[in-house]
Amino acid sequence: MRLCLEAVPQIHLRRLSMKRVIGNLIDNALHHGGSGIEVCTYVTRAAAQPYLVVSILDRGPGIDPTECEALFTPFTRGDRARTTKGTGLGLAIVKRIAESHGATVQLLNRSGGGTEARLSFPV
Repeated sequence: MRLCLEAVPQIHLRRLSMKRVIGNLIDNALHHGGSGIEVCTYVTRAAAQPYLVVSILDRGPGIDPTECEALFTPFTRGDRARTTKGTGLGLAIVKRIAESHGATVQLLNRSGGGTEARLSFPV
C-alpha cells in the first residue's frame, strides 16, 4: 500500500484540543459500543467545499435518533447511558472544540448497528 502525503490537505489544528476530542469520542465508543471500534479518515467534497472527515465507528446498540442533537448539550446523557457513570460533558466538549476549529460533529446510526461519530473539518 502506498500513501501519497502530497494529496492530503493541510489544516491547522490545536494538538491538545484534537487529542481531547478524539479521546472523548474513542472513550464513548469503547464504553457504549464495545471493543471493536474503528477510526477512519478521508477527504470528501460537499457543496464545492472539501472536508477532512474523521469518523469513530462502533457496533454498539446505536443512539435513539431523537437524542442525537441533544447529546451535545452539557449534562445530557442518552437513555442507554443513564445507568452508567459519567457527567454528560464529553460530547458537549467535543462539539465546542470542533466548532472552535470550524468543524461540525454528528452522531449517526450505522447500517447494521452501531454509531458513527463524524467530525468534518473544512479544508
